[in-house]
Amino acid sequence: MLYQTWSVGTFVALTCAGVCCAVEIPLANPGFETPALLDGHNGGFLVTPGWGNSGGVGYGAWIVNPTTTQFSGEAPEGENAGVLVSYNSAVFGQTLSETYVEGETYTLTALVGDPDDYSPSSFVIGLYANTILRSTGGSGPVPADDTFTRVTATVVATAAMDGLPIQIQLRAGSGPLIDPDQVGGGTSIYFDDVHLYKGEVPEPSTLVLAGTLAGLFTSRRRMHGSKSVG
Repeated sequence: MLYQTWSVGTFVALTCAGVCCAVEIPLANPGFETPALLDGHNGGFLVTPGWGNSGGVGYGAWIVNPTTTQFSGEAPEGENAGVLVSYNSAVFGQTLSETYVEGETYTLTALVGDPDDYSPSSFVIGLYANTILRSTGGSGPVPADDTFTRVTATVVATAAMDGLPIQIQLRAGSGPLIDPDQVGGGTSIYFDDVHLYKGEVPEPSTLVLAGTLAGLFTSRRRMHGSKSVG
């Protein structure tokens, strides 16, 4: 039978090709784990290693190790998260050495959180070229209090983008000047677990199916091998 002549590697490769496996592009400090911090501490106002930050009057940017005061589960990945506080706009950004390739699909994904002790800002994550937003998606309803949600932005590189450095931004938008929970506060949004991929990113259910089929194929080969011994 045909399955007897396939190797597991061939099977996985064919399965992967069928769902267009993506390649991850490295980012600096994608989980905001630098610097290492104690619970409840931050790395300093506007000190965000690996990430540039900017914004309008009154903006703030930190890397923090959140406590249960902000999120009952603390940071969703690792120990830290990035925080933007703004009255009008605030940005985390990176410009990569990697450049866009025409026709390739690029996907930026991040966890976005609304703390329990601060009213949230609007937000958007995006892929840029020459400081112009090129991606779609990347925004949505602000998460419920004390929760993070996975947000994704995608772009297919055009001829005009070919060869340009990839730029990513995590943005906090406008919000109320007076925080309902903390008088004189601002608005805040948390980010964590940021990833960038080149190529089509399969749906999670597709990856689970591929893994299951590969496992079944491996088991069947082992059973066939054991039956043919002796």
